[in-house]
Amino acid sequence: MKMMKLSNQLCSTILKHVLLKVHHIFPSLR
Repeated sequence: MKMMKLSNQLCSTILKHVLLKVHHIFPSLR
């Protein structure tokens, strides 16, 4: 259970970072 929660948190963090990078690379996307 702990491992699952940790991995879930990590996934969400990575997703946030990726989204931020995408927004920086493509500022005219939105």
